[in-house]
Amino acid sequence: MNARTFGKKNAGGDGGDAIASRRAAFVADERARADRIAESEVFEAPAAAVRAKVADVVAEPETAPPVILNRSLKIAYALWLGLGVVGAHRFYLARPITGAILATLFIASFVMVAREHYPYFAGIAVAVMWMVADGFLIEPMHRKLTGGAFAK
Repeated sequence: MNARTFGKKNAGGDGGDAIASRRAAFVADERARADRIAESEVFEAPAAAVRAKVADVVAEPETAPPVILNRSLKIAYALWLGLGVVGAHRFYLARPITGAILATLFIASFVMVAREHYPYFAGIAVAVMWMVADGFLIEPMHRKLTGGAFAK
């Protein structure tokens, strides 16, 4: 360990191997424990059943399949045209965080301009430019959300 690698995980080069070997040791210990349990007099389950349960517990986690939502491209464009500055199309296309940011930006800027703080017109301008840019991004967002299928 030196000043460059101090506090960094896996900086020694063998960190990934150490994790893999610890996992292999854990799996081996669990299998040995399962064999001991299967051979004991207290618990009379077949060893294969116990090994299967252990294999289920220590199996690699599976990644969840992507959720594909059925959303209409025409409705997304209609929301963009009517309520684009408040991010309605982003909420519809399952992007609530950026939709909330856009809505907050526009509404806060609008309120401040209404209170005669005119430099906040810049916030309204940014929201409008973001809305115009989203006009080009709606189709890729829709394609990613629906898995490439175009729901008319």
